[in-house]
Amino acid sequence: MTWAAFVYTGIRVQHKRWIAIGVAYLVITAALMATIALDDDGGSDLLVGVGTIGSFALWVGSASHSLVRRKEFMHRARLRDMTTDRHIERQVASELAVADPRLARTLGVGRPDQAGAEHGGVIDVNSVPADVLSRLPGLDDTLAHQAVEVRPFRSVEEMGSVLDLSPEAVEDLRERTIFVARS
Repeated sequence: MTWAAFVYTGIRVQHKRWIAIGVAYLVITAALMATIALDDDGGSDLLVGVGTIGSFALWVGSASHSLVRRKEFMHRARLRDMTTDRHIERQVASELAVADPRLARTLGVGRPDQAGAEHGGVIDVNSVPADVLSRLPGLDDTLAHQAVEVRPFRSVEEMGSVLDLSPEAVEDLRERTIFVARS
């Protein structure tokens, strides 16, 4: 039933790849079950053995796969559930960016330019293209391109200092930006 879990979680967090993985697991499961059922129709013991061993391998593999994806799902679901409160959503995204930058990059935290990203209502200054940065208050196209050239930044204060932003602009950016560390 791992296929059902992937389809459900994919629908819940609106992640099309997980839905596709669930459908693939379903198709493989059906094919293996059909192989086992051939024995009733005079099939060979070899097909039954392949179907049985394949089913067991699929069960172990898909269960392991779901356990590996559990942490990502929990964070995606948490971000989805908090979309009604932008402040909390931004706070969760910011905390995740600091606590687990790799997971934050996987989820697309701070990446509103990526389809299906759990951006959390913030922009990752260290990752987004210049056209996304230019939409931030206090940044025009020239400053956005300059930021792309000199990043990564560790904080909004560092970015403000390097780009020579006004204190007001730095404050405006504080709630809208994150700085996911590069590995």
